[in-house]
Amino acid sequence: MQEQALRSAEQAYGPEHLYVSFRLDSVGDALLARSEVEKARALFEQARRIRERATSPDHPLVAHSMMKLAQIAIRRGEFATARALYQAALDIRERAFGRNDLHVANTLNELGLVMWRLND
Repeated sequence: MQEQALRSAEQAYGPEHLYVSFRLDSVGDALLARSEVEKARALFEQARRIRERATSPDHPLVAHSMMKLAQIAIRRGEFATARALYQAALDIRERAFGRNDLHVANTLNELGLVMWRLND
């Protein structure tokens, strides 16, 4: 069902439209739930590229993509990569929302868990 929605969005808006990035996330989440990690990673990366072009590299939607890619890195055991992605997402979210925002708190939590795994 999610893949059909993605195809429809691509046909209606074009493959580089910001709306398509949300559909890519949905399909990527479904793939990740089925442990299809590499396929999910490719879709999350595609969503990130679309968001960077449609908004800017420091937009909160790009941070959202970084959070998704960090989840992939964790699944692959790449904790240093996950840490870098979470840190980049945190920097964007703090600039966009301020330090006392729920998005920032969530990112700090995820970053802390990765740092714990790295004994950092």
